[in-house]
Amino acid sequence: MLKINDKWNFLFRNLLKGIFWLALIMLIYMVVKNRIDLESSSVIDSIQNSPVIVLLVYIFSEVAFGIIPPEFFMIWSFQYNNPLTYGLIILLLAVISYLAGIMGYWIGAFFNRTRLYRFIYDKFLKKYQGTVNRFGLYLIAVASLTPLPFSAVCMIVGSAKYPFRKFLLYACFRFLRFGLYSFLIWQANIIG
Repeated sequence: MLKINDKWNFLFRNLLKGIFWLALIMLIYMVVKNRIDLESSSVIDSIQNSPVIVLLVYIFSEVAFGIIPPEFFMIWSFQYNNPLTYGLIILLLAVISYLAGIMGYWIGAFFNRTRLYRFIYDKFLKKYQGTVNRFGLYLIAVASLTPLPFSAVCMIVGSAKYPFRKFLLYACFRFLRFGLYSFLIWQANIIG
């Protein structure tokens, strides 16, 4: 039987990892922003100024196990430099991430017996199965708040046939993560 303290330790340990990675990403961003003239690059400029391309890359990333950390997209959205616009973009990013998690749940639920899913499971998801067995739905909240691959965890949870309504409730922590991280990014950009 897993104790409550084990779950809290798991949460705080992963939250600390998340804060570490956020701080590292912010540090890299600040160094690049202050030392490298990215404005002179027409390729970067054309991508950065095309929200449709950025959002398509983000959607692909979120559905494909969170290849690119969402914090990069939060930093990208800071370019609009208006609190309301920034907040709306962050909300859009959070909704996309939440929907990608739901898609991951259904992929896991419906395709868990197919060869393609078995391949994906063996290559990418298998290492998390022990954590799912140990922490159950609590893992969804942790994956929502921390750098654990949210979509991948959702696939595993879906393949384990966890109740969908409980999944939706715990996955709402994803919005809290986006709110907190985007606030920290906003503050760092204002200070820096």
